[in-house]
Order: sequence, then C-alpha cells, then structure tokens
Amino acid sequence: MKNTKSLKLIKSITFFLFIVPFLALSQVPESFKYQALVRNVSGNLIANQNVTIKSSILSSDVNGTVVYAETQNVTTTDFGLIHLNIGQGTVVQGSFSAIPWGDTTYFLKTEFDLNGSGNFQFIGVTQLLSVPYALYAKTSGSSTPGPQGPAGPQGPIGPAGPPCLGDYMHFIGEEFGGGIVFHVYRDAAGNEHGLIVSKYEQQGSSSFWSNVVNNSIGVSARSIWNGMANSIAIVSQVGHTNSAAKVCLDLVEGGYNDWYLPAISELDILYNNRFNVNKVLSQISGSTELMGYMSNYVSSTEFDNQMFIVLTGFGDTNFCPKNVGSLGSSIRPIRGF
Repeated sequence: MKNTKSLKLIKSITFFLFIVPFLALSQVPESFKYQALVRNVSGNLIANQNVTIKSSILSSDVNGTVVYAETQNVTTTDFGLIHLNIGQGTVVQGSFSAIPWGDTTYFLKTEFDLNGSGNFQFIGVTQLLSVPYALYAKTSGSSTPGPQGPAGPQGPIGPAGPPCLGDYMHFIGEEFGGGIVFHVYRDAAGNEHGLIVSKYEQQGSSSFWSNVVNNSIGVSARSIWNGMANSIAIVSQVGHTNSAAKVCLDLVEGGYNDWYLPAISELDILYNNRFNVNKVLSQISGSTELMGYMSNYVSSTEFDNQMFIVLTGFGDTNFCPKNVGSLGSSIRPIRGF
C-alpha cells in the first residue's frame, strides 16, 4: 500500500439518490420519478432491453395492502437502469389521485417482466418519504375555507412529542432503513435525504477491488462523492467478474437491495460521525463497529489504471493496488434515502 501525506477532499458534497423517488416538476404533481437497477435471476444487469415494470404502492409496511398498482413498458440503459414516472402508467389497481398520503406510511414495490409472459420478478421495496406528503399538500388548504363551526369540547392532553431535531425527521445515529443513519441533508426543493451504513462489514479476503487490473475505468469511477455511480461503472467494465463493488450491489439486507460501495468522501463523512454510529452499533447484537484502530476501508473511487483510494482507521487516505485492494481491508456497504 502506497501512502500519500495528504489528499484534499471536498467536504461539502451532493449525494446521488438511487432507488429513491423525488418530485416531478409540476405545480400540482400527480406522479413522482423513480430509478432502479434491473437484474436477471443470475444477478446480471439487464442492459438495453425492453421490460415491463409493475409498480405497487403498499400501505403501512413492506408487506402491506396494495392501494395502487400500474405497469409501464420501458427500455433499460447501458447500465441496466430504468427511469419511471410513477402515477403515469397503465392502471392495474386503485387510483393514484385517491391515495390518502397523510393517513399512514407507504412503500413502493417494483417488479419486472422481461418477456411479456405476465410473470413478474421482484426488484425491491423502498419506503416513500417526502414525495407522498408533497402530493398530500395539494389537498391541504387548497380550497376556500368554509364558515367556522362551534368550538368542540377540549380533548385530553396527548403524550409529549419527540425532542426537536432541527426540523429533520431523521438523525445521525438513528437505526433506520436497514442500517444506521450517518448523514442527513436537504435538497434544493427542501426534501430530506440521507446516508445509511450497514450494520455489518463485508470482509474482502476473497475479493479484489476488481479482477480487472491495469485498465483504467476513467472518470465514470472517479467521483469522490457518488459511490453508486462508481459502483455501477466498476461492475460494468469489460471483463469484470468480481469486485468489492459487486459485493455491495449484490447485498440484500434489512429488506433493501440498493446498497453500494461508498466513494471516498462518503467514507470521510462516515469517519467523522463514527462516534454516534458506534454508540448504536455497540448495542446491536452481532453488529460490527466502525473503523477500528488498524482498519482500512475500501472506497469505490478509482485513482488511475492500477490504484484506488482507501480510508484508514486514522482517517487518512492512501492509494492501494486494485489486484490486492480489499485484501486485509473492510468493505462497508451504504445506501441512501
């Protein structure tokens, strides 16, 4: 491993949301956008193919009642990605505009049919956060108020609410979304998002950073903040069969399948917030605490054709050869919400 004395990283970052919906640009939105990876039964990405996607909105939990379902015919990208406007497909069940977004929590289940047989294969389930409430807002206070009615009797005093968290629904150190929250932020529209780290390390004793060595991936795998884009670029390289990125992309944990290998800045944020995260992990049986004294963490950020960037247990950054990249180091998957 070749050390560098300094590697300046940008501390103020923007995070690429993957398999997380966001608002369509309209005054009164009747849909929301969604992205996902499509794989076949062997786990290989399905690229540049026409597929039928079935999207179902579930009430209350991941196994809840279907309140709305639709299908859409789309073509996957070179990387196996699909892009949907949920609410604008062919309706299978229910009415999108009639969903009572303010009544409970909702989850989005996606499935795909590759050959038009009507037999759909599971892609994943993810919780809907900001979007439903933005949709709900179209009916809250949008009409002219009626006359004020008589005052009703005073109700009982309710239980004390949670402490103020700076107007964020989630907080660093929260057990949520299959792991532990280690970063929260708002996008330009004011919607809340964040990063979640897995409760467990994935040891890389049998995996290289990538089996493709001495061959640069280039700019598509050199982002210091976009670990999802890096991970997809690594597994899409010609000749790829195994890698630390593939370990993360193949992971299904806590009911979620959108884990990926973090970029170096995402690891840097995780390092800075390790105290809060480790306090929670120490109370979860079987979990793995973060960044021990001699730990090295594999990032998805490529440096050149032979090297990638690794974060040490001291918070330093080093370069490491791809062909021994994850040997003796730890792989820690993350996901976004």
